[in-house]
Amino acid sequence: MSQTGEVQVPLLQTEEADGEWSSKPRRIALFVEPSPFAYISGYKNRFQNFIKHLREMGDEVLVVTTHKGAPEEFHGAKVIGSWSFPCPLYQNVPLSLALSPRIFSEVNKFKPDIIHATSPGIMVLGALAIAKMISVPILMSYHTHLPAYIPRYNLNWLLEPTWSFIRCLHRSADLTLVPSLAIAEDFETAKVVPEYGFGIRV
Repeated sequence: MSQTGEVQVPLLQTEEADGEWSSKPRRIALFVEPSPFAYISGYKNRFQNFIKHLREMGDEVLVVTTHKGAPEEFHGAKVIGSWSFPCPLYQNVPLSLALSPRIFSEVNKFKPDIIHATSPGIMVLGALAIAKMISVPILMSYHTHLPAYIPRYNLNWLLEPTWSFIRCLHRSADLTLVPSLAIAEDFETAKVVPEYGFGIRV
């Protein structure tokens, strides 16, 4: 761990040298659920700023998100709205699998270098399937720590199934990002990935 609190992790390997990869404009397909344009949440500004930053760096960005309130483009990034439905347990949160032939065609035509998907949710499953089908690496960024919320609703019996889902999901990722060292420690305790491989900023 560095003195700044960042855990050092290897970059995704490519055929190019690290310097070439870091300076070369990338093509990034970003799957975000719920929408960073319509749903008011803690990461709305974070993802909007992230998209702006990628575009300012010269990267090409395709955003796939839930359909309601999705613009056609955002700071030069094309936005694809995927049909969504309300979360059964929390009606204000729209969910979408984002695995329709239309979504697949758009992503395949875009030819991303990498897919970045938010987790947990169900859109990340669609993103994972598409990443496997077109053979590109997938990065998953974890945002809502479900195991911390479950006890508040007296649903402790859901804890282990939830961790099992998280393990299955993130072991399929090429890289996982978590928002804090505390969550990284929870992931390590729950053996979410076989080796400690997180990019963390606190």
